[in-house]
Order: sequence, then structure tokens, then C-alpha cells
Amino acid sequence: MQPRNTNSSPGNPTNIIVGVLGLILILAGLYYITRLVMWILGLLTPLFLIGALIIDYRVFINYGKMIARWMKKNPIVGIVAIIFSIVGIPLLAPFLFGKAWFNRKVRKMTENMTNQREGQFIEYEEVPEEQEPLPELDIHNDPRPNPLDKSTKPKGDYDELFEDLDFEDQNPPSKLW
Repeated sequence: MQPRNTNSSPGNPTNIIVGVLGLILILAGLYYITRLVMWILGLLTPLFLIGALIIDYRVFINYGKMIARWMKKNPIVGIVAIIFSIVGIPLLAPFLFGKAWFNRKVRKMTENMTNQREGQFIEYEEVPEEQEPLPELDIHNDPRPNPLDKSTKPKGDYDELFEDLDFEDQNPPSKLW
């Protein structure tokens, strides 16, 4: 058999002391990190609150209504919520800012979907019903030749083929009704 290592036995006081000190160091580190994060959030709280008000002020109204409902339903829960809101304002401000930002994104996506489904309205200018009179045209003094005037049209061999034919007399219109 191998000899037993006495340093790693469960009852060794050195292992217990090292474990407890390690746990204390980890908890102290977490405490200081949390304290630093809360200090930074405390500095940024006014910016978060102003940003949330600019993005969507209704978030504050809805939060107030929620607290009021809790006060009516169970006053103790409402009072605790108010105290936590005051003490935890560094955590509440980013939450309200995030909620306002999320509401804005949802609203924009809804508008985009509505515009895609129904089409987007464009601005238009209303045209008055009264129209301006058109200028009189003098068609008799037009220097260009009239393409419909047969008398001034030069005749070619092709045109002479149809001069003798009178189509109106050969095919009288029939009455269909």
C-alpha cells in the first residue's frame, strides 16, 4: 500500500483555513465590484432618467400606475416598492431607460409593418377645380403642313390605286340591333 498523504486529508486545519480565506476574498471582491457598479450607475442615473423621458415618457406614467395599483391592492407591498424604488434608483433608472428604448423599437417595427401592409401615404398638393382658360390656337396660320389634309399631300403610285374605289357604297353598314 501507498503511504497516505496527510496534507490533503479532510480534517487538516490548513485546508479549512485556506478555503475560508479564499471564500472571504471572493465575497469581498464581489462586494467591491458591486459597489463600483452601483457607484457608476448612480452617476449615470440622471442621464438614464432624462433619456427615458425623451424616448418614451409613458414608461414613467405606467410605472407610477403600477405602484398605485400595488398600494390599493396591498399597501405594505406598495410601501416596500416605493422604498425599493428610492433606494434602488441606480438600478431602476437603467431599467426604465431600457423599457422606453424597447417600446420605441416595437413602435417603429409596428409602423414599418403597417406601412408595408397598407402602403405609405405621401404628401400631395391639392389642385384647384377651376382651370385656367386655354389659349386660343390659330390653326389656319400654322406654317407646318397638316398631315390630314389630302389636297396638299403629295400623291404617289400607291395612293393612285385607291382613288377609283368607293368603299362606302359597296358595303353599307348593317344594323345589328
